[in-house]
Amino acid sequence: MVVLLGLGLTGVLVAGSYLVFFIYRIFTKIMGLSMNIWLWLLVIGLAVLLSLPAVNLFSVYTVGYFYFLGLSAVFEILYFFVKNDKLRQFFQSGLISVIVVGLFIGWGYYNMNHVVKTDFTVSSHKVNNLKLLAISDLHMGLSITPEKLSKYVDEMNRLETPDFVFLVGDIVDERTDVSDMRSAFKSLSQLKSRNGIYYVYGNHDDNKYIGENAHFNHDDIKKECEVHNIQVLEDEIKTIGNITLIGRKDASFSRKSSSELLKNVDKKNYIIVLDHQPLDMKENASNKADLQVSGHTHGGQIWPLGILQAITTGTMRYGVKKIDQFYTVTTSGIAGWGYPIKTGAPSEYAYITVK
Repeated sequence: MVVLLGLGLTGVLVAGSYLVFFIYRIFTKIMGLSMNIWLWLLVIGLAVLLSLPAVNLFSVYTVGYFYFLGLSAVFEILYFFVKNDKLRQFFQSGLISVIVVGLFIGWGYYNMNHVVKTDFTVSSHKVNNLKLLAISDLHMGLSITPEKLSKYVDEMNRLETPDFVFLVGDIVDERTDVSDMRSAFKSLSQLKSRNGIYYVYGNHDDNKYIGENAHFNHDDIKKECEVHNIQVLEDEIKTIGNITLIGRKDASFSRKSSSELLKNVDKKNYIIVLDHQPLDMKENASNKADLQVSGHTHGGQIWPLGILQAITTGTMRYGVKKIDQFYTVTTSGIAGWGYPIKTGAPSEYAYITVK
């Protein structure tokens, strides 16, 4: 919490300095006012007033604040190429930035609350026309209610029945109450699957976060899954016919290595690794796994932070990645965390076909 506050204050100090200049220019260049001590106090006061709420990094206001200033900084560059005085004043006024940011955040609300089916296709010589349904990052309670989830389950059940259903972590989080937790797993257990529903924990629905929640913990989630015939895999291997599933513990916790888990697996089988975070891809590829299904990144929920995170942490932000004969599919998830918006990707459930 202290670290987040420090980051928020640092960001606001940097951005607020630019905001002072921005307001000063409106007063002098557009309104034609002459600066004096009282006007300077007004400029600084307005900048402080507009900047303080942005110290809270987990608010829509903060997203809009930094988007506005970032976009305005881009227009600073464009300003030098615009010859029309009225158009230049329009750029300097910030009105275009307000309009664009408003539309962008509105689009983010739409993305968060409008769940779509996304098709991914990968290839393999081991299986043909294998159908997989993957759901991650539900974060039950932020943007999805039990009623909404029930509607999405009905929608998914109208698809061609998949061979497997994968719940790839963060189905619930530290804000989910016990009633919604139970509703989530009960609804998801209704998904049609030829060979069962398999679940791996994420960083938010394991003890690191859930331990702070007095209503339920890691073991309560596992019991709820068992009640509804959802199979939990924690560094465990499950073979069904010629398909081998490896469900990993989340990377936030102590866990076995990919090499250890894959060491004695029959490589003639089609091997699917379920890992909440899109990590260890090269290790999985070198140990002859065929497919990894992950979530966690929310597709880069708040653009462009997801791109920066992928670059700095070595994770995969979104989509399909191929390493030799190995594929990783990283889904943006059916919802998100922290913010009620997604400006970096749509909300989705992933329908994967292996041909």
